[in-house]
Amino acid sequence: MHVFSEPHELGELSTLPFLRSRGRGRIRLTGRLAADQNSAQWEHDLNRLYFACGCDTGAKGTLIGFLGAVLLTIVSQRRGWFGWSSLILLSLALIIVASVIGKLIGVFQANSRLKRLIRQIQQQMLPERAAAPAQH
Repeated sequence: MHVFSEPHELGELSTLPFLRSRGRGRIRLTGRLAADQNSAQWEHDLNRLYFACGCDTGAKGTLIGFLGAVLLTIVSQRRGWFGWSSLILLSLALIIVASVIGKLIGVFQANSRLKRLIRQIQQQMLPERAAAPAQH
């Protein structure tokens, strides 16, 4: 479990594998963050977004790759572009590349949503004096 008590501490969270702390576990809000009326919803959303892996977008990429491979097979067989062995290798490569691209898009989208939520929390937790216009 990882505990956050101040809004600025949330900035270290990331869904990106190369920026993510290992073994972090569930996110728990305490201190100033827990005192806010929205803390339960924030905690739920932070955990949901932090653990998002982009699998849904990766699956969509796999489906697009599969449909592309089917289309490639149909067009290739009608026009005689490739033999069966080349066609199978190209189709597998297309499916794998589309899956990886979908997964990467999903991870970056999840990270973007997480960072947006963190900015919203930090903005909402600004001290009252920072929200008031500066007097000259």
